[in-house]
Amino acid sequence: MSEALLEMSIAHQEASLAECEMRSRRAANARPASLDELAHDLRQPLSVIETLAYYLEITSPDQKVCGHLRHIQAMVAQANSILEQNLLAATLA
Repeated sequence: MSEALLEMSIAHQEASLAECEMRSRRAANARPASLDELAHDLRQPLSVIETLAYYLEITSPDQKVCGHLRHIQAMVAQANSILEQNLLAATLA
C-alpha cells in the first residue's frame, strides 16, 4: 500500500515539475497565456485520472477491471500527447 502512495506522490511531483516547465516555456516563448492555461487546466485532472487508474489497477484482483484501467491510462496518455503536439505546433507557428 505504501508503494502506491509513493507512486501517487511521484505523480504529484511530476505534475508540479511539468507546471514549472510550462511556466518557463511560456516566459521564454511568449506564447499566449490562454493556450498554456488550457493545457495546464487539462493536465491536472488527467494526471489525477491516470494516478487513480494506476492505483486501482495494482490493487484490483479482477483482470477484466485491470484491462479497463489500462485502457483509461492509455487514453490519458493519448490526451497528453495531443496537448503536447498542439503546444508544439503553437510554438512553431
